Amino acid sequence: MAPSVEKKMEELEIGLLHLQQNIDIPEITLTVHPIVSSVIKKCTEEGTKPKVSDFGDRVEDATFLNALQSGVNRWIREIQKVCFFISHCFTRHYTWFYF
Repeated sequence: MAPSVEKKMEELEIGLLHLQQNIDIPEITLTVHPIVSSVIKKCTEEGTKPKVSDFGDRVEDATFLNALQSGVNRWIREIQKVCFFISHCFTRHYTWFYF
């Protein structure tokens, strides 16, 4: 067999072995602010879609809005961790492939 074909077959074998490995992706929990949860629940029970107006005066409450922003920032960090982990796993496999 030609050396280039042998090398490609070895790369294929290594790739298939990597695909057989189990990769445990970390589980994340995205918590919803209790007020948002209650508004959604109320609208669901009424058969309507939630709207900004359903939050009443809270849309002007800086403390509430800051809490929402903080929660969203946590979601972003958690999702980025998982995306980085997945990206790192696949990148590591492919870079190892071509040594």
